[in-house]
Amino acid sequence: MNRIPNIFLFIILSQRLLWSESIGTDKELVHPVSMEVFDGEGSLLLHWTFEDTIIAKEIKIFKKNSQDEDFNFISNVGVDSDRYLDNNCKALDRYFYFIEVIDEKGRKYISDNIRPSFGTSMLIENTETFDVSSTWDIISHLINKSLSQFHPDFGHGARNGILNLLSKNTVHRGSWIENFPLKHFTELKSMMEKNSRFFPDYQNLKEEIEFFEKKYRNELLLTPKEWDTNIRDLFSFTKEKWYLLVDSFQLYQDQIEKSPPLIFSGSSSDNDLNEAFLHLINPEQLVQKKTTLKYNDNNIDLHISASILAGSELRYTVPQNWEYAELIFEDKIIDRIDFIENEKILKTLDNDIVPVKSIDGLKQSRKRTNIWINELYWNPNNTNLSIEVAGFNSEQQHIIRLNNDVLWNVDLSYSFDMQYADSTFNLDLNKYTDPIILYYDLVKENTQETIEMIKIHPSAIINAQRFPDGEKWTNTKDNTFGSKNIEQRSSMNNSLIPELFVLYQNYPNPFNSNTRISFDLLQDATLSLYVTDATGRVKTIFSDKEFYVSGKYNFDWNAENFSTGVYFFTINAEIDGYLPVIYSRKMIYLK
Repeated sequence: MNRIPNIFLFIILSQRLLWSESIGTDKELVHPVSMEVFDGEGSLLLHWTFEDTIIAKEIKIFKKNSQDEDFNFISNVGVDSDRYLDNNCKALDRYFYFIEVIDEKGRKYISDNIRPSFGTSMLIENTETFDVSSTWDIISHLINKSLSQFHPDFGHGARNGILNLLSKNTVHRGSWIENFPLKHFTELKSMMEKNSRFFPDYQNLKEEIEFFEKKYRNELLLTPKEWDTNIRDLFSFTKEKWYLLVDSFQLYQDQIEKSPPLIFSGSSSDNDLNEAFLHLINPEQLVQKKTTLKYNDNNIDLHISASILAGSELRYTVPQNWEYAELIFEDKIIDRIDFIENEKILKTLDNDIVPVKSIDGLKQSRKRTNIWINELYWNPNNTNLSIEVAGFNSEQQHIIRLNNDVLWNVDLSYSFDMQYADSTFNLDLNKYTDPIILYYDLVKENTQETIEMIKIHPSAIINAQRFPDGEKWTNTKDNTFGSKNIEQRSSMNNSLIPELFVLYQNYPNPFNSNTRISFDLLQDATLSLYVTDATGRVKTIFSDKEFYVSGKYNFDWNAENFSTGVYFFTINAEIDGYLPVIYSRKMIYLK
């Protein structure tokens, strides 16, 4: 009666013993390693996975075709690899594969070699070829075709300018000016005025995308699922970015049309010569008009040909003793730039001075950082230099120095919201030789990068602030150190300021995508209404110095195309005879 259970026990123990012997370093252990093979034109893509518990020391690929009896070793791949592209395939031939993973102890784990994964290399049918290093190259190719179809008048340079804009990681206020060729502005303006949306729907492009998939999916080492997700997400992202650019184009157009015909874009100075770099914006305004470079009583007449295109960079050599140059147009000073010894500098449209290796094109502003110099007051009579910094929580180190002396190691790490900090330094001018330069540096990974330079003139007062906070430098009569840059008013002026509006908190707040901003306007007034992010950068303008009659107003703001975070809605209201009344409310956007 007991013999049968004993036999079962013997079998079980024997199997355990055999299993324990099979895990020696010279034995093969079949482990679930999964592998897929994906067809492509002239290639096959292998993709495999195995458990994280397996620490691979070596990975081998084996292959055979339908006529071969045995598998042949074809390649070793990196232990961090999970895919392999086989380009050694004959069209319409079927190939079988398995993978062998060897761990640190010599144990082998293989995919199924009894029923191996297989694929068939397809004929190369797609004759349309272009260089592809990423899915963006395919999307940009399709956008280029769409632009050519919708706007046949667009030249190659204009199309490349748009593609360059769309390829950037971010869209900010200076995108158009910094990245689009100014000489193609007329073409672009024409397209925008038609309000053409040349982006077709994804479904309409699907056939073209599938057309390229056969040729390029394997080349980019993407599985079909990865391809579909990558292409769809990238197309949607690019389309949204284009709409954001369209919305910001009016600001670009206004700035270009209001700019002088010619502005300084930079300067270079060394022991031998000074050079002034000028950027041509509106050349038609220069025809038969007197344009001059001036320093004190010295003048250089500029003779600019009518054939020179907008966007051209002009270089003029000036005497080495010139400390600065003024640009005179029709007897009016329209711009100025300093020459800083042994420095090549770029002057932005926001009047920032940035050290550069080369001067090429227009730049809107300095590099954006979490912390920046927001206000500056220099009084040579008492040699006091007052500096306000503003910004947010930042793990990066920021330094303000005067020539080679460190004045301030800036730390604003104590809050998420925008912070203001100021300090005053008493300078010993005898310690410094001209030029005296205030440097704002960003320190990261043991490197020190100068973000902005400000020249301190020993005999000239400087009283400037960024308005709104973080934006363009403007001269001011009053100081707002330690707070928002809102015009300071005397007690007398404050008593005369009328009650103009009641600004309500937006609803809902926090909000998801959409929120409503409401206010009561108590008197007729000229209003500017805009939304800024927490750094003060303008995101949406509802009104720019437009006249409104008294009444209740509602504005709906859609933030879908913006990142989550803190935003401010600001009203600037003016009536004749009074200083402007400015007020902001904080909004929190949560997805």
